Amino acid sequence: MALERVRFLHTSDWRLETPLGGICEVPADLRDDFINAPYRSAERVVEQSIGEAVDFVLLSGNILPTETALPYTLEFVLQQFERLHEQGIPVYWAGGDLDDPDLWPKQLALPSNVHTFPVRAVESYQVLRDEEPIAEIVGQSKSDRKKLAMSSLTGDNERLTRIVVANGDFTASQLDVQGVDYWALGGQTEYSQVGKRPLTAFYAGSPQGRLPAEHGRHTCNLVELKFGEVDVHRVDTAVIRWQHERLHLSNSDALSALEREVRERLQQKTSSVEASLVLLIWEIAGEQAGSLTLSKADRQRLMSSWSLEQGEDRQRTVDIRVAPGQVPEAFWEEDSILGDFLRVVRDLQQHENPREQLESYLPKGPVREEVLAEIQMTEADDRKRLWLGVAELGVGLLQGESSLQSVSPVESIG
Repeated sequence: MALERVRFLHTSDWRLETPLGGICEVPADLRDDFINAPYRSAERVVEQSIGEAVDFVLLSGNILPTETALPYTLEFVLQQFERLHEQGIPVYWAGGDLDDPDLWPKQLALPSNVHTFPVRAVESYQVLRDEEPIAEIVGQSKSDRKKLAMSSLTGDNERLTRIVVANGDFTASQLDVQGVDYWALGGQTEYSQVGKRPLTAFYAGSPQGRLPAEHGRHTCNLVELKFGEVDVHRVDTAVIRWQHERLHLSNSDALSALEREVRERLQQKTSSVEASLVLLIWEIAGEQAGSLTLSKADRQRLMSSWSLEQGEDRQRTVDIRVAPGQVPEAFWEEDSILGDFLRVVRDLQQHENPREQLESYLPKGPVREEVLAEIQMTEADDRKRLWLGVAELGVGLLQGESSLQSVSPVESIG
């Protein structure tokens, strides 16, 4: 068992140069916030590392697009590494799908505190304290052509903390490797733990959520290891936080009542939210939701009034969604383009991996990633509402002027 107390910070998926998105229209006064949020959240990670005086920082991939990065982004990353270097904090960086440290521009030398892992093989570094080793960091950058060699990760020095840094999709059985005290994983936008204790394998997730589907906390991991015990503390890093709110419409004339409820919720203290800006997405559901029609002007007015700025407490409504109504059963069996469309939607909803089925239909680019991220929402109710909305949109487009407003909403399709 490791005898030295070791404290480090684990982060991944900064995805610099990928702005926030996923809504129909970004308010003009928020465009700079959407672009700058990934950089500001990365700064929070570095500030946390310095403030906690950690022994080292682990980067488990997808930090920036090394092949195409803008000069501003390269300079920004260098500045963060230099800040850590000034405090004597080493950095260990394993690349993912987005970044290959080997492709970092040669003319921009990385500070001496930054240690990178190659894609060709596993490499290891020892972390020293007072010229004595306190931990061994083992890792390999991700490659489509070369898998992480699990057999080379086994450690037999029980007195030295052993940490593996890697990027990709891993299962608990794959990570059942003797002698590894902590797996610092990257490649997922959400924080998660793989398997159960005594396995200590964590995806740090992105420090900043990009899309409405990436709502909730976004953090980095502050980790402490001592005497074989591992304590993982999540530290909030997002400067902008997505938040979903649900409203119940029981009377078609009760929109004014909804507005009162919204104002009451906005006044509730959001002290538990560390983000400086909360982006609100309201969904109106209930027996009469299907009969509610909001014009573009209505939405603009409501989004403006359903927002609050009180000092540092900024809450902005950026989208209002009306829960879709029921698609009549007869539509599903029609021998028509609409019927064919609805049956495809039903098959996709029931498919184990709809992302895999949809990828071939979508062009490469940000829109494709946004659509696939929405499809992979973890909450079952959210997925049901999403597919029902797709079905209703298809009816609206393929049925011309026909309306579903008189039909009550349901929980699922088909």
